[in-house]
Amino acid sequence: MSSLIICLPLGHSFDFFTFSNIFANVKFIYWPDIDSESRISQLADTIIEQNREICNKADIILGISIAGLLAIEIANKKENIQKVILISSIKSAKEKPNSFKIFKFIRLYNILPISLLNGNTLLMQFIYKLWYLSSEKNATKYYQKVIKNEKPQQIRKTLRLLFAWNGQLSERKKVLHIHGTNDQIFPIRKLHNVEIIDKAEHFNIMLYKSKIISLINAFIA
Repeated sequence: MSSLIICLPLGHSFDFFTFSNIFANVKFIYWPDIDSESRISQLADTIIEQNREICNKADIILGISIAGLLAIEIANKKENIQKVILISSIKSAKEKPNSFKIFKFIRLYNILPISLLNGNTLLMQFIYKLWYLSSEKNATKYYQKVIKNEKPQQIRKTLRLLFAWNGQLSERKKVLHIHGTNDQIFPIRKLHNVEIIDKAEHFNIMLYKSKIISLINAFIA
């Protein structure tokens, strides 16, 4: 059985699903501290240094949402990691929605009042619509569940990392890219070579665990 690294997303939770029946060895990677100058590639270096034994032994890495970008950077730096699983993420900066260019230009992560990021406020409802989240059913509920364990300042720094990322997955790697048709964070129309989860949204795709496990089993067979 394969050895897997899971890069946990922002506001990580352990209720995604259990990988123990698929992989002999599962290790969770947490985000290191992010400062104002951090880049995702630099965070990958930090993770590799802090988790040298894990990163040297793993042959598969999985990333969910923005953690998929971190998984890509780690995989690109480690030859032993040959397979990459991305869930509700992107393989390249070219797959980012055009709105991210605007958010980066206006430095949205700096002007957002961090005290309001965790609440169901009029400001957040506006941001949902600006970020094309308004079409996602119960977007506020899912958003709050995802980030409830995260400090607002960390959210701000993570958004900056996302908007600034300009990388891509190496062509030498094998990839399984799982994505929901109703994902409005990373709209599926911008993506290529994806395994589609019909009607799944960005924040609730892990509810479709049977389909996801089936796709992963086929990929690692």
